[in-house]
Amino acid sequence: MMRLPSRGIHLSKVSKGQPQGRMTEQKRYLMKFGKYFGMAAVLFSLSVNSFAQKQVQGGPPPKLERMPEALEDRFALSAAPSHLRDNATVYLLDPAKGYVLSRHGTNGISCIVVRSDWQWANQPFRDDIFWPVCYDSEGSKTLLQDYLYAAELRARGMDAKQVHEEVIKKFGTASYPNPARHRGG
Repeated sequence: MMRLPSRGIHLSKVSKGQPQGRMTEQKRYLMKFGKYFGMAAVLFSLSVNSFAQKQVQGGPPPKLERMPEALEDRFALSAAPSHLRDNATVYLLDPAKGYVLSRHGTNGISCIVVRSDWQWANQPFRDDIFWPVCYDSEGSKTLLQDYLYAAELRARGMDAKQVHEEVIKKFGTASYPNPARHRGG
């Protein structure tokens, strides 16, 4: 067996026609790829483990954070078609209260930046969820209310399971109707 001192690589067989003590380009590539893949796998498992440990510790859910108002306003409106943005209603998140009306629109469109995926009771809240969404007038009266209520409950310190249970209790009640129209086949 030959040992290459600069890399510590052991070669047990050498193919005919191949210079002795040299690795083929393919072997070098595979070794380099394997090294980087291994490092990525270790880093990924450490980050997943770290996230899981935070959640298992049973501490309070991550705090909601305020986004700069101008940024949140623009981000929320980015979910609406450009011709509807000027007259849309915008709600901004106040971490102590939930969503608050920032701008009252006139076209029935309402926009927010979602921070809480309340739909999954078994998934803890995270502090890295930010997605803009806008609703038409019917969605503003119904579906948007789920997110407004969820943010209010989360601001009170409820965890994902508690928020989920409280929001779904209201579904279909007279004060919290389902959307009136259905689109589909």
